[in-house]
Amino acid sequence: MSFKVYFDFTCPYSYDLRKWLDLADLGYDVHWRGFLQAQSHDRRPNYRVFDHSDEHPPGLAALCAYYVLRTSGDPHTDGFHRAVLEAKHERGVDIDDTDELCKVAVDLGIDSSLIADALSDPRAIRDVAAEHEDAVISYAMTDTPTVVSPDHESLYVRLGAPPEDEATARRVMKTIVDIALTEPAIRELRRT
Repeated sequence: MSFKVYFDFTCPYSYDLRKWLDLADLGYDVHWRGFLQAQSHDRRPNYRVFDHSDEHPPGLAALCAYYVLRTSGDPHTDGFHRAVLEAKHERGVDIDDTDELCKVAVDLGIDSSLIADALSDPRAIRDVAAEHEDAVISYAMTDTPTVVSPDHESLYVRLGAPPEDEATARRVMKTIVDIALTEPAIRELRRT
């Protein structure tokens, strides 16, 4: 089973979903795609944070590094995704700092120059912006994490901290993925 998940490295719910999926270990083929909340939450009319990267929009540097790894086919891409989320949400690492992202990369055996080059290449920002804007146009996306089925149905998913046991994680994730992939009428479930 294959699906996309749009995420933002700064989003704690994106981190939680990653942990749930890892714990459940259902063998799903998850394609992680970047979505910058700094853009979607910005209320200035016609303002594109992507055009102001010198202002360091939160999460943009990490998304650019991840995008370059992903599109290059680097075998460490998934590990980098997990490691950056852990660095941000478990250790409070500044994932907008080039040196910090390079340290994460080196720890995984990734050539740090690939990350440094990605962060100085305006094409990476352009491509991350295009991926974000395509999600807005194609799926009316406003937040992360959002699961998108092969049939292009999307479902925003917000989970709490994952459980201790794999069985619960498997049951919950299977239910969520089944809803996201087979019940297009369900757009969002919210417990208040």
